Amino acid sequence: MLFRSYDGRYLEPGRYENAGTVEAAWSIRSTERRGPWQVTGRLSLGGGIEYRNRSAGVATDDRYDTQLYGRAFGELTARRRLAGHRLAGVRVFGGWLEGAGGAEPVRQRWFYASGADPYEEMSNPFVRSRGGLLGGDVHFSTLGGGDVRGLARDVAMTRLLAINGEVEQSVWRRPGRGLLQDVRLAAFADGAVSNGFYSVRGGGRLAGDAGVGLRMVHRIGETTFQTRFDVPVWVS
Repeated sequence: MLFRSYDGRYLEPGRYENAGTVEAAWSIRSTERRGPWQVTGRLSLGGGIEYRNRSAGVATDDRYDTQLYGRAFGELTARRRLAGHRLAGVRVFGGWLEGAGGAEPVRQRWFYASGADPYEEMSNPFVRSRGGLLGGDVHFSTLGGGDVRGLARDVAMTRLLAINGEVEQSVWRRPGRGLLQDVRLAAFADGAVSNGFYSVRGGGRLAGDAGVGLRMVHRIGETTFQTRFDVPVWVS
């Protein structure tokens, strides 16, 4: 895949470096039922070459340095229904990123602790660039990465193992009628271990959070979707 921007002013500096990448990846996804559990798994293996704009060249306008890198991640999600319109879910995510010679690849290919990486957000105009409606001071998270909901969007690392768990209880249901189908209260906890977090506030190897949330299930025509509000009450 090839992403290119000719104007770096539109990119968030905490998530992008002045560089480009050419990357190829193979991925597989599977969903099946194991007893009471609905299990979904995803695996991706890839690699590519990055080119960084270091400075002005001697004989050219720009001077680029190149580097090979490899990237892999796996994700496993399991959900089941409990008694009394209660749902439980758990998710495990692991990611690995390595540059040739051990050098760190560009920031946009790192794994992000609170959600999706910059390339995964490219298809969402509300968050993909600086000044987006759901970017900046709005704490919006696109599902992906570590999903540690209490952390800032620019907390990232090159090695990541994360686990997320939550329980939901339906408090109001009207299936098949109107826009709002179901309202649920939730409790969640997230944890992550890495080779060291990068953030504007410092670093560390462990992170976690816990809190409560609200889920609203909507339906328009044949399409069902969910709006989520999560409120962390403890963040490591």
